[in-house]
Amino acid sequence: MNYSRNPLNKTEKHSNLRVKLAKLSSECCLESSSSESKLIEIINKYNPKEVTDIIINEGLVGFLWASIYQSGYFPEQQLEELKKYRFDALKRELLIRQKIPALWRQFNQIGIDPILFRGLSYSKIYPANTFRDISDVDILIQQNDFEKLINALTNLGWQSYFNYPDLYWKDGVSIDIHTEMMGSDRKTGRSHAGEISTDELFQRSATVQIEGINIRILDPIDDLICASIHWLKHSFMRMCWGVDLCMLCHKIAENNLWDDAVKRIQNCNAFRLIKYGLLPVERIFSVSLPGALSAEKSGLLTNRFISNILDAVAQGEYADHCGYLLYASTFKNHFQKYKFIFDVIYPKSSNRKLLNNTIYSDNQNWAFPIQRIKRGLKGVSNLSRFYLNVR
Repeated sequence: MNYSRNPLNKTEKHSNLRVKLAKLSSECCLESSSSESKLIEIINKYNPKEVTDIIINEGLVGFLWASIYQSGYFPEQQLEELKKYRFDALKRELLIRQKIPALWRQFNQIGIDPILFRGLSYSKIYPANTFRDISDVDILIQQNDFEKLINALTNLGWQSYFNYPDLYWKDGVSIDIHTEMMGSDRKTGRSHAGEISTDELFQRSATVQIEGINIRILDPIDDLICASIHWLKHSFMRMCWGVDLCMLCHKIAENNLWDDAVKRIQNCNAFRLIKYGLLPVERIFSVSLPGALSAEKSGLLTNRFISNILDAVAQGEYADHCGYLLYASTFKNHFQKYKFIFDVIYPKSSNRKLLNNTIYSDNQNWAFPIQRIKRGLKGVSNLSRFYLNVR
Protein backbone atom coordinates (compact mmCIF):
# COMPACT_ATOMS: atom_id res chain seq x y z
CA MET A 1 0.00 0.00 0.00
CA ASN A 2 1.32 3.42 -0.94
CA TYR A 3 1.14 6.06 1.78
CA SER A 4 2.73 8.84 -0.25
CA ARG A 5 1.40 12.32 0.52
CA ASN A 6 2.41 13.65 -2.90
CA PRO A 7 -0.65 15.45 -4.39
CA LEU A 8 0.08 13.90 -7.78
CA ASN A 9 0.08 10.36 -6.41
CA LYS A 10 -2.80 8.07 -7.38
CA THR A 11 -3.44 7.30 -3.71
CA GLU A 12 -3.95 11.00 -2.98
CA LYS A 13 -6.50 11.25 -5.81
CA HIS A 14 -8.23 8.13 -4.53
CA SER A 15 -8.27 9.58 -1.01
CA ASN A 16 -9.80 12.82 -2.21
CA LEU A 17 -12.53 10.83 -3.98
CA ARG A 18 -13.35 8.91 -0.77
CA VAL A 19 -13.82 12.20 1.10
CA LYS A 20 -15.94 13.75 -1.65
CA LEU A 21 -18.27 10.74 -1.83
CA ALA A 22 -18.56 10.49 1.97
CA LYS A 23 -19.41 14.19 2.30
CA LEU A 24 -21.91 13.94 -0.55
CA SER A 25 -23.52 10.96 1.21
CA SER A 26 -24.04 13.02 4.36
CA GLU A 27 -25.52 15.85 2.31
CA CYS A 28 -27.99 13.43 0.70
CA CYS A 29 -29.02 12.30 4.20
CA LEU A 30 -29.48 15.93 5.24
CA GLU A 31 -31.63 16.50 2.13
CA SER A 32 -29.28 18.75 0.20
CA SER A 33 -30.86 19.79 -3.11
CA SER A 34 -27.59 19.86 -5.09
CA SER A 35 -26.54 16.24 -4.69
CA GLU A 36 -27.20 15.11 -8.29
CA SER A 37 -25.13 17.94 -9.79
CA LYS A 38 -22.25 17.25 -7.39
CA LEU A 39 -22.31 13.55 -8.23
CA ILE A 40 -22.21 14.39 -11.95
CA GLU A 41 -19.15 16.58 -11.33
CA ILE A 42 -17.45 13.67 -9.56
CA ILE A 43 -18.24 11.20 -12.36
CA ASN A 44 -16.88 13.65 -14.96
CA LYS A 45 -13.66 14.18 -12.98
CA TYR A 46 -12.86 10.60 -11.91
CA ASN A 47 -12.89 7.14 -13.46
CA PRO A 48 -16.51 5.84 -13.18
CA LYS A 49 -15.22 2.36 -12.28
CA GLU A 50 -13.21 3.78 -9.38
CA VAL A 51 -16.20 5.86 -8.24
CA THR A 52 -18.40 2.75 -8.32
CA ASP A 53 -15.88 0.64 -6.40
CA ILE A 54 -15.54 3.23 -3.64
CA ILE A 55 -19.31 3.73 -3.33
CA ILE A 56 -19.76 -0.03 -2.88
CA ASN A 57 -16.72 -0.76 -0.70
CA GLU A 58 -17.36 2.18 1.63
CA GLY A 59 -21.05 1.22 2.13
CA LEU A 60 -22.40 4.42 0.53
CA VAL A 61 -24.82 2.96 -2.04
CA GLY A 62 -27.97 3.49 0.06
CA PHE A 63 -27.10 7.10 0.84
CA LEU A 64 -26.38 7.96 -2.79
CA TRP A 65 -28.89 5.74 -4.55
CA ALA A 66 -31.43 8.46 -5.48
CA SER A 67 -28.65 10.68 -6.85
CA ILE A 68 -27.09 7.76 -8.74
CA TYR A 69 -30.37 6.87 -10.39
CA GLN A 70 -31.46 10.44 -11.14
CA SER A 71 -28.10 11.67 -12.43
CA GLY A 72 -28.20 9.37 -15.48
CA TYR A 73 -24.43 9.75 -15.81
CA PHE A 74 -23.14 6.35 -14.80
CA PRO A 75 -22.02 4.08 -17.67
CA GLU A 76 -24.31 1.09 -18.16
CA GLN A 77 -21.82 -1.44 -16.77
CA GLN A 78 -21.28 0.50 -13.55
CA LEU A 79 -24.99 1.25 -13.18
CA GLU A 80 -25.82 -2.45 -13.48
CA GLU A 81 -23.19 -3.25 -10.84
CA LEU A 82 -24.72 -0.67 -8.48
CA LYS A 83 -28.24 -1.95 -9.19
CA LYS A 84 -27.22 -5.50 -8.35
CA TYR A 85 -25.57 -4.38 -5.10
CA ARG A 86 -28.62 -2.30 -4.19
CA PHE A 87 -31.02 -5.16 -4.94
CA ASP A 88 -28.96 -7.61 -2.85
CA ALA A 89 -28.74 -5.10 0.02
CA LEU A 90 -32.51 -4.49 0.05
CA LYS A 91 -33.19 -8.22 -0.16
CA ARG A 92 -30.86 -8.81 2.81
CA GLU A 93 -32.49 -6.01 4.81
CA LEU A 94 -35.98 -7.35 4.08
CA LEU A 95 -34.89 -10.79 5.25
CA ILE A 96 -33.45 -9.35 8.48
CA ARG A 97 -36.60 -7.31 9.15
CA GLN A 98 -38.77 -10.37 8.61
CA LYS A 99 -36.70 -12.33 11.15
CA ILE A 100 -36.64 -9.63 13.85
CA PRO A 101 -40.08 -10.27 15.50
CA ALA A 102 -39.53 -14.05 15.93
CA LEU A 103 -35.92 -13.49 16.99
CA TRP A 104 -36.87 -11.04 19.75
CA ARG A 105 -39.65 -13.31 20.98
CA GLN A 106 -37.05 -16.07 21.30
CA PHE A 107 -34.77 -13.71 23.24
CA ASN A 108 -37.63 -12.79 25.58
CA GLN A 109 -38.57 -16.45 26.14
CA ILE A 110 -35.15 -17.10 27.69
CA GLY A 111 -35.31 -13.89 29.76
CA ILE A 112 -33.00 -11.72 27.64
CA ASP A 113 -33.92 -8.20 26.52
CA PRO A 114 -30.96 -7.09 24.35
CA ILE A 115 -30.08 -3.64 23.07
CA LEU A 116 -30.11 -3.36 19.29
CA PHE A 117 -27.46 -0.98 17.98
CA ARG A 118 -25.97 0.11 14.67
CA GLY A 119 -27.71 -1.11 11.51
CA LEU A 120 -31.47 -1.30 12.09
CA SER A 121 -31.38 0.98 15.14
CA TYR A 122 -30.13 3.83 12.93
CA SER A 123 -33.41 3.95 11.04
CA LYS A 124 -34.37 6.75 13.47
CA ILE A 125 -31.49 9.05 12.44
CA TYR A 126 -31.88 8.76 8.66
CA PRO A 127 -34.65 10.18 6.42
CA ALA A 128 -35.73 6.67 5.39
CA ASN A 129 -35.07 3.09 6.51
CA THR A 130 -33.38 2.17 3.25
CA PHE A 131 -30.64 4.82 3.42
CA ARG A 132 -28.38 2.71 5.64
CA ASP A 133 -27.27 -0.67 4.27
CA ILE A 134 -27.67 -3.43 6.88
CA SER A 135 -25.49 -6.53 6.93
CA ASP A 136 -26.25 -8.12 10.32
CA VAL A 137 -28.00 -7.72 13.68
CA ASP A 138 -25.78 -6.18 16.38
CA ILE A 139 -26.97 -6.76 19.94
CA LEU A 140 -25.65 -5.93 23.41
CA ILE A 141 -26.37 -8.27 26.31
CA GLN A 142 -25.16 -8.67 29.88
CA GLN A 143 -22.02 -10.81 30.23
CA ASN A 144 -23.84 -13.29 32.51
CA ASP A 145 -26.43 -13.86 29.75
CA PHE A 146 -23.84 -14.78 27.11
CA GLU A 147 -23.61 -18.51 27.71
CA LYS A 148 -27.40 -18.81 28.05
CA LEU A 149 -27.88 -16.99 24.73
CA ILE A 150 -25.36 -19.02 22.72
CA ASN A 151 -26.79 -22.27 24.10
CA ALA A 152 -30.29 -21.17 23.04
CA LEU A 153 -29.08 -20.11 19.59
CA THR A 154 -27.23 -23.39 19.11
CA ASN A 155 -30.36 -25.36 20.07
CA LEU A 156 -32.33 -23.33 17.51
CA GLY A 157 -29.88 -24.23 14.74
CA TRP A 158 -27.70 -21.10 14.68
CA GLN A 159 -24.02 -21.72 13.91
CA SER A 160 -20.96 -19.71 14.95
CA TYR A 161 -18.40 -18.39 12.48
CA PHE A 162 -15.03 -20.11 12.69
CA ASN A 163 -12.95 -16.93 13.11
CA TYR A 164 -15.49 -15.01 15.20
CA PRO A 165 -16.98 -16.96 18.11
CA ASP A 166 -19.45 -14.14 18.93
CA LEU A 167 -21.02 -14.19 15.45
CA TYR A 168 -23.88 -16.58 14.71
CA TRP A 169 -25.74 -17.16 11.46
CA LYS A 170 -28.81 -18.99 10.21
CA ASP A 171 -30.87 -18.78 7.00
CA GLY A 172 -28.88 -15.83 5.65
CA VAL A 173 -29.04 -13.71 8.84
CA SER A 174 -26.08 -12.99 11.15
CA ILE A 175 -26.22 -11.97 14.82
CA ASP A 176 -23.21 -10.14 16.25
CA ILE A 177 -23.22 -10.55 20.05
CA HIS A 178 -21.52 -7.95 22.27
CA THR A 179 -21.15 -7.92 26.05
CA GLU A 180 -19.42 -4.54 26.24
CA MET A 181 -19.36 -1.48 24.03
CA MET A 182 -15.90 0.02 24.16
CA GLY A 183 -14.14 -1.78 21.39
CA SER A 184 -12.69 -4.92 22.93
CA ASP A 185 -10.61 -7.12 20.67
CA ARG A 186 -13.04 -9.65 19.17
CA LYS A 187 -10.80 -12.68 19.65
CA THR A 188 -9.20 -11.89 23.00
CA GLY A 189 -11.92 -10.10 24.93
CA ARG A 190 -9.45 -7.36 25.96
CA SER A 191 -10.90 -3.86 26.14
CA HIS A 192 -8.34 -1.30 25.04
CA ALA A 193 -10.56 1.76 25.25
CA GLY A 194 -11.72 1.72 28.84
CA GLU A 195 -15.09 0.64 30.13
CA ILE A 196 -18.66 1.87 30.15
CA SER A 197 -20.90 -0.04 32.53
CA THR A 198 -23.30 -2.25 30.61
CA ASP A 199 -25.80 -1.70 33.44
CA GLU A 200 -25.66 2.05 32.78
CA LEU A 201 -26.17 1.51 29.06
CA PHE A 202 -29.31 -0.51 29.78
CA GLN A 203 -30.58 2.08 32.28
CA ARG A 204 -30.21 4.89 29.74
CA SER A 205 -31.53 2.90 26.77
CA ALA A 206 -34.81 3.82 25.08
CA THR A 207 -37.53 1.52 23.73
CA VAL A 208 -38.76 1.97 20.17
CA GLN A 209 -40.96 -0.06 17.85
CA ILE A 210 -39.17 -1.87 15.03
CA GLU A 211 -41.21 -4.24 12.89
CA GLY A 212 -44.02 -4.04 15.46
CA ILE A 213 -41.80 -5.19 18.34
CA ASN A 214 -40.65 -3.12 21.31
CA ILE A 215 -36.86 -3.09 21.11
CA ARG A 216 -34.22 -1.36 23.21
CA ILE A 217 -31.77 0.99 21.47
CA LEU A 218 -28.87 3.01 22.84
CA ASP A 219 -29.21 6.49 24.25
CA PRO A 220 -27.96 8.96 21.52
CA ILE A 221 -24.91 10.01 23.56
CA ASP A 222 -23.91 6.41 24.29
CA ASP A 223 -24.44 5.67 20.61
CA LEU A 224 -22.05 8.50 19.69
CA ILE A 225 -19.40 7.27 22.15
CA CYS A 226 -19.57 3.67 20.97
CA ALA A 227 -19.71 4.58 17.27
CA SER A 228 -16.63 6.83 17.51
CA ILE A 229 -14.62 4.11 19.28
CA HIS A 230 -15.82 1.52 16.75
CA TRP A 231 -14.69 3.63 13.76
CA LEU A 232 -11.32 4.31 15.37
CA LYS A 233 -10.85 0.65 16.34
CA HIS A 234 -11.29 -0.32 12.68
CA SER A 235 -8.80 2.36 11.57
CA PHE A 236 -11.53 4.53 10.00
CA MET A 237 -11.94 1.97 7.22
CA ARG A 238 -15.53 2.41 6.01
CA MET A 239 -16.91 5.86 5.33
CA CYS A 240 -20.47 4.71 6.04
CA TRP A 241 -19.47 4.57 9.74
CA GLY A 242 -18.36 8.19 9.44
CA VAL A 243 -21.75 9.12 7.96
CA ASP A 244 -23.40 7.37 10.94
CA LEU A 245 -21.36 9.55 13.31
CA CYS A 246 -22.21 12.68 11.32
CA MET A 247 -25.93 11.93 11.61
CA LEU A 248 -25.62 11.12 15.34
CA CYS A 249 -23.92 14.49 15.87
CA HIS A 250 -26.80 16.25 14.09
CA LYS A 251 -29.30 14.28 16.20
CA ILE A 252 -27.56 15.36 19.42
CA ALA A 253 -27.48 18.99 18.24
CA GLU A 254 -31.19 18.92 17.31
CA ASN A 255 -32.07 17.64 20.80
CA ASN A 256 -29.74 20.14 22.55
CA LEU A 257 -27.75 17.30 24.14
CA TRP A 258 -24.20 18.57 23.60
CA ASP A 259 -23.77 19.79 27.20
CA ASP A 260 -24.82 16.37 28.51
CA ALA A 261 -22.61 14.68 25.93
CA VAL A 262 -19.55 16.68 27.00
CA LYS A 263 -20.10 15.77 30.67
CA ARG A 264 -20.58 12.07 29.97
CA ILE A 265 -17.59 11.83 27.62
CA GLN A 266 -15.34 13.75 30.01
CA ASN A 267 -16.23 11.24 32.74
CA CYS A 268 -15.34 8.36 30.42
CA ASN A 269 -11.82 6.94 30.72
CA ALA A 270 -11.57 6.84 26.91
CA PHE A 271 -11.92 10.62 26.58
CA ARG A 272 -8.87 11.06 24.31
CA LEU A 273 -9.77 8.14 22.05
CA ILE A 274 -13.32 9.42 21.59
CA LYS A 275 -11.95 12.81 20.52
CA TYR A 276 -9.56 11.11 18.09
CA GLY A 277 -12.54 9.18 16.68
CA LEU A 278 -14.56 12.38 16.23
CA LEU A 279 -11.82 14.42 14.54
CA PRO A 280 -12.31 12.96 11.02
CA VAL A 281 -16.07 13.59 11.42
CA GLU A 282 -15.35 17.22 12.25
CA ARG A 283 -13.07 17.68 9.25
CA ILE A 284 -14.67 15.50 6.57
CA PHE A 285 -18.32 16.36 7.25
CA SER A 286 -17.81 19.91 8.64
CA VAL A 287 -19.60 18.95 11.86
CA SER A 288 -19.42 21.63 14.53
CA LEU A 289 -18.34 20.01 17.80
CA PRO A 290 -18.16 21.67 21.23
CA GLY A 291 -14.61 22.85 21.95
CA ALA A 292 -14.23 20.28 24.73
CA LEU A 293 -14.83 17.42 22.25
CA SER A 294 -12.65 18.74 19.45
CA ALA A 295 -9.19 17.17 19.42
CA GLU A 296 -7.98 20.18 17.46
CA LYS A 297 -9.49 22.92 19.66
CA SER A 298 -8.58 21.20 22.92
CA GLY A 299 -4.88 20.87 22.07
CA LEU A 300 -4.67 17.07 21.76
CA LEU A 301 -2.73 17.22 18.49
CA THR A 302 0.61 18.44 19.86
CA ASN A 303 2.12 15.00 19.18
CA ARG A 304 3.23 15.30 15.57
CA PHE A 305 2.91 11.62 14.80
CA ILE A 306 -0.69 11.42 16.07
CA SER A 307 -1.50 14.68 14.31
CA ASN A 308 -0.16 13.33 11.01
CA ILE A 309 -2.12 10.08 11.34
CA LEU A 310 -5.38 11.96 11.94
CA ASP A 311 -4.57 14.47 9.18
CA ALA A 312 -4.10 11.57 6.75
CA VAL A 313 -7.36 9.92 7.84
CA ALA A 314 -9.28 13.20 7.51
CA GLN A 315 -7.94 13.52 3.96
CA GLY A 316 -9.35 10.09 3.15
CA GLU A 317 -6.11 8.09 3.17
CA TYR A 318 -6.06 4.45 4.23
CA ALA A 319 -3.73 3.90 7.19
CA ASP A 320 -3.81 0.18 8.01
CA HIS A 321 -3.82 -0.50 11.76
CA CYS A 322 -3.66 3.21 12.65
CA GLY A 323 -6.43 2.57 15.18
CA TYR A 324 -4.05 0.29 17.10
CA LEU A 325 -1.42 3.04 17.12
CA LEU A 326 -3.91 5.55 18.51
CA TYR A 327 -4.92 3.03 21.19
CA ALA A 328 -1.27 2.43 22.08
CA SER A 329 -0.55 6.17 22.26
CA THR A 330 -2.78 6.46 25.33
CA PHE A 331 -0.75 3.95 27.39
CA LYS A 332 1.57 5.35 30.05
CA ASN A 333 4.84 3.60 29.22
CA HIS A 334 6.63 1.84 26.37
CA PHE A 335 6.25 -1.61 27.94
CA GLN A 336 2.44 -1.31 27.82
CA LYS A 337 2.60 -0.05 24.23
CA TYR A 338 4.83 -2.87 23.00
CA LYS A 339 2.83 -5.48 24.92
CA PHE A 340 -0.35 -4.17 23.32
CA ILE A 341 1.09 -4.43 19.79
CA PHE A 342 2.41 -7.94 20.50
CA ASP A 343 -0.96 -9.07 21.89
CA VAL A 344 -2.71 -7.75 18.79
CA ILE A 345 -0.34 -9.70 16.54
CA TYR A 346 -0.49 -12.90 18.60
CA PRO A 347 -3.33 -13.01 21.15
CA LYS A 348 -3.16 -15.59 23.93
CA SER A 349 -6.09 -17.93 24.39
CA SER A 350 -6.06 -17.30 28.16
CA ASN A 351 -7.18 -13.74 27.44
CA ARG A 352 -10.35 -14.85 25.67
CA LYS A 353 -13.58 -15.29 27.62
CA LEU A 354 -15.57 -18.49 27.10
CA LEU A 355 -13.06 -20.23 24.86
CA ASN A 356 -14.98 -23.49 24.37
CA ASN A 357 -15.12 -24.51 20.71
CA THR A 358 -13.42 -21.34 19.44
CA ILE A 359 -10.45 -20.97 17.13
CA TYR A 360 -8.03 -21.18 20.06
CA SER A 361 -9.02 -24.71 21.08
CA ASP A 362 -6.21 -27.25 20.65
CA ASN A 363 -8.11 -29.24 18.04
CA GLN A 364 -8.55 -26.28 15.72
CA ASN A 365 -6.48 -25.06 12.79
CA TRP A 366 -2.89 -24.79 14.06
CA ALA A 367 -1.90 -22.60 11.09
CA PHE A 368 -4.13 -19.73 12.20
CA PRO A 369 -1.58 -18.25 14.69
CA ILE A 370 1.03 -18.29 11.88
CA GLN A 371 -1.40 -16.38 9.68
CA ARG A 372 -1.92 -13.88 12.50
CA ILE A 373 1.84 -13.37 12.80
CA LYS A 374 2.23 -12.84 9.04
CA ARG A 375 -0.68 -10.42 8.99
CA GLY A 376 0.68 -8.63 12.05
CA LEU A 377 4.16 -8.29 10.55
CA LYS A 378 2.66 -6.90 7.36
CA GLY A 379 0.74 -4.40 9.48
CA VAL A 380 3.94 -3.39 11.32
CA SER A 381 5.64 -2.95 7.93
CA ASN A 382 2.81 -0.72 6.70
CA LEU A 383 2.88 1.29 9.91
CA SER A 384 6.66 1.73 9.67
CA ARG A 385 6.41 3.02 6.10
CA PHE A 386 3.56 5.30 7.09
CA TYR A 387 5.56 6.60 10.07
CA LEU A 388 8.69 7.26 7.99
CA ASN A 389 6.59 9.22 5.53
CA VAL A 390 4.60 11.43 7.92
CA ARG A 391 6.87 11.94 10.95
